[in-house]
Amino acid sequence: MRLNRHADGEIVHWSGGNIRRANLIIAEFFAIYGEWRQARALGFCVSIAHAQFMAKAFRDAGIPALAITSGSPANERTQAASMLRTGEVNVLFTVDLFNEGVDIPEADCVLFLRPTESATVFLQQLGRALRLSTGKTSCLVLDFIGNQRREFRFDQRFRALFGGTRQQVANQIETGITRLPGNCYFRLDKESKKLVLDNLRTQLQANRARMVSELRELAGQHQRCPTLLEYLSETGYDLEDVYKPSIGGWHALLSETEFLTEHPTDTDLALSRRFRFLLHIDSIRRLSLYRALLSDTRASLDTPERRMVEMLTFRLLPRETRNEDCIWDTGLRRLLQTSSARSEARELCDALTERVKLHVNENPSMEGCPIFLHRQYMRDEVLVGLGLPQLVGARHTQTGRLWLEPINTEIFFVTLDKSEKTFSPSTRYEDYALSRTRFHWQSQSTTSDISPTGQRYVHQHENDARFLLFVRAKKGDPFLFLGPLHYVSHSGSRPMSIHWDLEHPMPAWFFEICASLRAA
Repeated sequence: MRLNRHADGEIVHWSGGNIRRANLIIAEFFAIYGEWRQARALGFCVSIAHAQFMAKAFRDAGIPALAITSGSPANERTQAASMLRTGEVNVLFTVDLFNEGVDIPEADCVLFLRPTESATVFLQQLGRALRLSTGKTSCLVLDFIGNQRREFRFDQRFRALFGGTRQQVANQIETGITRLPGNCYFRLDKESKKLVLDNLRTQLQANRARMVSELRELAGQHQRCPTLLEYLSETGYDLEDVYKPSIGGWHALLSETEFLTEHPTDTDLALSRRFRFLLHIDSIRRLSLYRALLSDTRASLDTPERRMVEMLTFRLLPRETRNEDCIWDTGLRRLLQTSSARSEARELCDALTERVKLHVNENPSMEGCPIFLHRQYMRDEVLVGLGLPQLVGARHTQTGRLWLEPINTEIFFVTLDKSEKTFSPSTRYEDYALSRTRFHWQSQSTTSDISPTGQRYVHQHENDARFLLFVRAKKGDPFLFLGPLHYVSHSGSRPMSIHWDLEHPMPAWFFEICASLRAA
């Protein structure tokens, strides 16, 4: 059961017989669809009465339309679906009849006429018009938003479309740069955009008292303390909400209830606050290892596994406490010395694993190096993963390129959004993706094509130098590892503009981000 659901009666009252709203929907359908006589549209309504009302309103406007509901005889439903396929009617209005199990691949338009906080139902209804069909080149989605309830969870609907946290969704709507697949376009009119952003900002203002209250409410529903995963699923919060500094972490929330059998110590709560530095981890191999070590910290580990643990301790240990004695087993045991700390770490690993979108083969890019393709890393994790923890924090490692002569490897740390707030004109290099397999990268302004550094790039095939690309959208984000690069060509000098080929195509979703930022 989700919190803040709409009561069916309220929704019916909101849109049951509103002719002004129906006329608005018809006007938008005319304006946006264009050749509406070619339409094969499905409209999802609040109730049977609402579906019948909308079908009549469309017919009165000259658009052939029918209402089909669970109360319609089976032969009428079959006939109506056939009429939509052949174009005898242009719109079928229903309640939840076509959520799943009915396939009308010719449908090329969806009208959302009711709110739903269920991402599953929303995607099922959206999927009705995403089937491939001969002659069908696009799908139009018209989502008519009403200001019916301030607590309606727009974040859940847009996260189902865009992915990401609520803050990331708000940023995408604010800027218009969305993480949609290629050839997809998203637009909110001015009033709707303001409404949605105001709603999202309200959701982003989750405070400790509210979160504790919802935790108690869920416990009452489950008759037990919910897990972290259950809490996130039921309330729609993100891990970033739970672990933001003002909240302090999962066990910090639980400590304000009677649910914990072992009350966390001050050290445990301090560790819980630092768990926020792990929220970017999306490597199943890393998370599986950490989960296993929570049961056995004395396990025998190979070199990549030891480095993965060192990556963890570097993230969790304050800089002033890092030293050679606490990087591996001593540090790990000290971090997880209480059952409270181990319990929260296990739940966090489970939640991070659950939100990994794409499970791929995670093979190391280099022998002994646990840096996996298309996974996210912070700069210090890259250095530790390469076996160079002594370089973490060094001033020369904070630049966009790092030459590691002992391993004949150069690392490119690229930030795509070089806004005036974070980059000076002299460091606003032109770095962007040309395609999923080719990247334009610009050297430092002091690098000439005849310098040792420039020659290392140009003659990569002769000197066997290895170049690794890590890219992030904006400052503060983790870097996505895009793998090894191979020199193609260059132009200019001081700086050099170089075209590199990626050994592995970058993920399509990330290329869309690259393309959007370049266009902006």
